[in-house]
Amino acid sequence: MEYLQELGKEKVFEISTIEMPDKNNILTCIYRSPDSDFYEFLPKLELLIGKVSSKGKRLILCGDLNINFLQYSSKLLDLQNVLLMNNLINIIKSPTRITYHSVSLIDVVIVNNINKEMFTVNMDLGYSDHLAQLLYIKVKNLQNESIGTYKRHFKEQNVEEFQYLLQRENSSEVLTSDEANVSYNIFMDIISYYFNIAFPLKVTYINP
Repeated sequence: MEYLQELGKEKVFEISTIEMPDKNNILTCIYRSPDSDFYEFLPKLELLIGKVSSKGKRLILCGDLNINFLQYSSKLLDLQNVLLMNNLINIIKSPTRITYHSVSLIDVVIVNNINKEMFTVNMDLGYSDHLAQLLYIKVKNLQNESIGTYKRHFKEQNVEEFQYLLQRENSSEVLTSDEANVSYNIFMDIISYYFNIAFPLKVTYINP
């Protein structure tokens, strides 16, 4: 999605974006460094919103904007005005970064203000002072084409072929090595090689 990626700028507007399977939603993640120029960031955000809207898509915007939604500031007011003008709202309402000295809400999930099919949960994953945001979204009109899944078949003839291949294998390298780890790795390589021959992954198509 080059038309959005081209907006990216290190520290100011670091962006990653994908189109969701229903083809109607654009999921975009943005990071803005706290040391960057907010008023360089804001026009890029407006451009992003406009570009997604012009494609007839719905924007789901998440990420760390380093603007505290729990504390009034002129920057927060300017950001909220941009969101309001585009019928967007941050649906994260509780703190997302908690330290011994501060509590803030700087990680966002911004969606269309009239969307009633989404809700979020903050989760502490234990490896950061930022909480993770889990977004639940109801997706309609999934792709109509067949969906491919890969499976292995363990039929009797597959098992017999596997046994036959192993019987033919010369395993002298496994037995003659003085290193247990080396012998084990060679043994596993042999097993894996013949396993993939006898029980190959095959695609199965499912109609939705």
